Amino acid sequence: MKSGYKVADAMTVKPIIVGPEISVEEAAQKMQIQKIGSLIISENDNLLGIVTEKDFVDKVLAKSLDPKKTKVKEIMTSIVHTTSPNEDLIEAIRKMAKANVKRLPVVNDNKLVGFLTSKDVLAIQPELFDIMTERFHIRECDRKPHLASGEGQCDECGNITLVRKKGNECLCYECINRKVY
Repeated sequence: MKSGYKVADAMTVKPIIVGPEISVEEAAQKMQIQKIGSLIISENDNLLGIVTEKDFVDKVLAKSLDPKKTKVKEIMTSIVHTTSPNEDLIEAIRKMAKANVKRLPVVNDNKLVGFLTSKDVLAIQPELFDIMTERFHIRECDRKPHLASGEGQCDECGNITLVRKKGNECLCYECINRKVY
């Protein structure tokens, strides 16, 4: 299935980039001023990581670290999933869902050229909302037993269809029938 849109059609072309040595406090202030929820961490045109509001909560506040002394390089996510500007928007959304992320740096020839967020996708093609959120809803099956099945992406075959939580996976009925438990 193709959307008819490329990542380049939806991405932010001038993402906010900071260096790894700025403090968490400075990063939070920059995010507040720019009204954004994440920053790309880069040095010498090398993508090093990404830092989000959730990182501030989980890695700074919850651990009582000093935001003035803590550097973003200490809390950033350094394993960053990326996409290409020429990739179909549906494929980029599937990458987000599979990696359980809401943001993808856009890289072309090893150079950062943009940033794609779930909000960017919704702005250009709101009907893709279901595909974007399916993983997030299904992910909470353990805490919400009434969500134990529903529409989503099968962890085994990747098809978007009716899935059921089986162990730690969300599987379509075809894949459930193929696997032995």
